Amino acid sequence: MVYADTAVMKLAFSYYAETRLDFVGCVLAAYHSVHGIAILTFDKKLNNFIKRQDSLN
Repeated sequence: MVYADTAVMKLAFSYYAETRLDFVGCVLAAYHSVHGIAILTFDKKLNNFIKRQDSLN
């Protein structure tokens, strides 16, 4: 599999290194941060992380 959105992947790796989220959650959070895509999940940690990131921006 080849993935071409380097901005999302770089941010996802950064989130993964800085948080206790799983990698898939980091990719979803990065998509939200870079592209503004709404993320719907039952993962409380991910929801809280996204809310904190939104409040920083």
